Amino acid sequence: MSLKVKVLYLVSFAAFLRSFAQVIYVPSLAVMRVDLNATTAMLGLTISIYGLCLAFAQIAYGPIVDRFDSKRILLIGLMLYLIGNFSAYFTRGIGLLLAARSLQALGIAAAAGVGVALISDLFPTNERGRAMGVFSMFNSAGAASGPAFGGLIAVWLSWRADFLILAIITIMLLVFTIWQLPAQPVHGQNVGLKDMWTIARTLPTFGALILGFVHFYGIYTIHILTPILLADKMNLHEAGIGAVTTMTALGVILGTYVGGRVSDQRGMRFTLIAGVIGATLSLAAITFISAIASANMSPVVVGAGLLAFGLTAGFGFAAQLNIMVDYFPAMRGTAGALQFFARFIGTTLAPLTAGYLADGLGVPSGYGLATGLLALGAVIAYFTVSNPVHNLEVVAK
Repeated sequence: MSLKVKVLYLVSFAAFLRSFAQVIYVPSLAVMRVDLNATTAMLGLTISIYGLCLAFAQIAYGPIVDRFDSKRILLIGLMLYLIGNFSAYFTRGIGLLLAARSLQALGIAAAAGVGVALISDLFPTNERGRAMGVFSMFNSAGAASGPAFGGLIAVWLSWRADFLILAIITIMLLVFTIWQLPAQPVHGQNVGLKDMWTIARTLPTFGALILGFVHFYGIYTIHILTPILLADKMNLHEAGIGAVTTMTALGVILGTYVGGRVSDQRGMRFTLIAGVIGATLSLAAITFISAIASANMSPVVVGAGLLAFGLTAGFGFAAQLNIMVDYFPAMRGTAGALQFFARFIGTTLAPLTAGYLADGLGVPSGYGLATGLLALGAVIAYFTVSNPVHNLEVVAK
């Protein structure tokens, strides 16, 4: 196996852990409300604070990755993540859980910037879409499959065991990183806030940032509301909830895999716009389903909606990252980190906002807001996103 393939799957699995950990205990939210004497909104905050720390950590990690050795940055991040997992396992109160989740996020946030930087360094332009597709697929699959595996672990052991499993996996990943990843070249690129602002206000990358935000707002709205919908309206238990939400995982994995290849062939603009339009329509269907759901409705109906959303949302994930790097190759770590910043802001706002709307107005209101944001994102992308010149050359060939 070549070095670039090893590195691709190493950083992809680290990205998988990042998103996997954010939602692994989602099927246990109803049980956690009792164990921790907390509200749905407070439990949403444990997911939101993880996303908030991930988001703002990117502001630091992006420039650091552009300047220092990526391997050392990844190792330090994994160590912090390991400590956070053990802390979450032993916690017995909502306050301590919030602190542990913050530490988890600050550590594993390194996976995003390091992953984008290494892929940009190792893969040529005409192969980068597929490589970013693999990276995005693992990243998205973690977010989508976390509830399924978390539900199984909770049934066999407890929701606290989710964090112990994460700690064990992190130890193995640390060993593999030390063993297989060589020291990386130091780029020595100095990047400041002015450079970040340039990236953010350039129209094509601005459009990609908006899409990253609205897509992940939609995904995490589904993560926080669908277990409540299935438990309260359809009377499913934790294992059943995990099984249904697996449909999002399957859709995202397939959609991201296909989208990465389509972006190499048809261009990033086509991929991004097609993906966001499809995601908007499928989430609108889920909103309608949530409004009419009852104990007599088959969970297959919800699962079909989740599968459709996963397929269409995942379709544009690789192109969102690739367009950032292609427009700003000299600042590839920072450009990629800003894309993750936008996504993490979405993952931060969605659980708290969706939980608040569900408590006050009902589950359909939370889905409806996410649908509206996706529609707005589609309009913005249509008027801002364009293919980089060299990407058009690849498509022409």
